[in-house]
Amino acid sequence: MNKTNELLLLTPRVSLACLEERMSVRQAYEKMRAHRYMALPLISSQGEYIGTVTEGDILHYIVGKDKKIE
Repeated sequence: MNKTNELLLLTPRVSLACLEERMSVRQAYEKMRAHRYMALPLISSQGEYIGTVTEGDILHYIVGKDKKIE
């Protein structure tokens, strides 16, 4: 595949749904549901890629919050 064809596969950042580091877990989940994605990139306030958040990450966070400390 040549470089021109590869560029056609990329989605411009302004068109891509992203999570921002200041978002709450609930806001992140709602954005995922609204866009029907199972994972979204997490972007810093400076616009740098931090990582990817998945539905599984959110579920593990919620389940972990429900555990009682014994």
